[in-house]
Amino acid sequence: MIGPGPHDRLFRDAVASYDAHRAGYPPALIDAIVARCGLTPKSALLDLGCGPGTLARAFAGCVGHVTGLDPEPAMIAEARRLDPGHADDYAVGSDVDLVHLDRRFDAVTIGRALHWMDAETIAARLGAVLRLGGWVAIVSSPHRDAPGNLWWRAVRQVVLAFDPSDGARATLPDVGPPEALFAGHGFAPPILVETRAERALTVADVLGLLHSIPGTTPQALGARRTAFERAIAATIEPFLHDGKVTEYMAPRALLFERRAP
Repeated sequence: MIGPGPHDRLFRDAVASYDAHRAGYPPALIDAIVARCGLTPKSALLDLGCGPGTLARAFAGCVGHVTGLDPEPAMIAEARRLDPGHADDYAVGSDVDLVHLDRRFDAVTIGRALHWMDAETIAARLGAVLRLGGWVAIVSSPHRDAPGNLWWRAVRQVVLAFDPSDGARATLPDVGPPEALFAGHGFAPPILVETRAERALTVADVLGLLHSIPGTTPQALGARRTAFERAIAATIEPFLHDGKVTEYMAPRALLFERRAP
């Protein structure tokens, strides 16, 4: 997992907007993961790259214990603030710390974070904490290829004009699809579970979402912030209906069962 280094500040700056403006995970997706992985109130789950704990909290009522791990101290501080009853279950750490965890887990979730990790290393190290028959869930919320999302495509062009590195994603190695990564480390072929979700967003909501993305946080934009916000508002304006646009998403999870040591 990417820890302190050139990407570290990006996530520290994103904390203020992250939980408030990113879409959550729909209960239907959480329920589908729980059912397919056979999780119960006795199960233990590790959320790797947990950020402010959005996915960890979604599973909290479905399993017996959730541990959240993230390399960014500010994200862990926010997770503890948002979930004070389980503050001790969130810790600063990355994949190198997996061997130091004091329990084995029935499931490991990675929500909207695999692209920031050394995925090959993660796949190899999960055996230290995941029991045989346990599951890895790679969770994401991509935008659907729907006409109603044309506004998002237009916004993306503005984002890339202000941040050609795409939130530093352009500096990351291309590790290929997760199917290939996990297949070489004792995992069965993946099972896909997918749902549909949508939400209405004002211009302010869209700006909040974009300010949660590394590369377009207020700190990253600096003196360009006003120009960026004006460009986004002008881009969205033709798509507004009653002052809002609709974000159409396809929340999904790739589920990998650990079959071999």
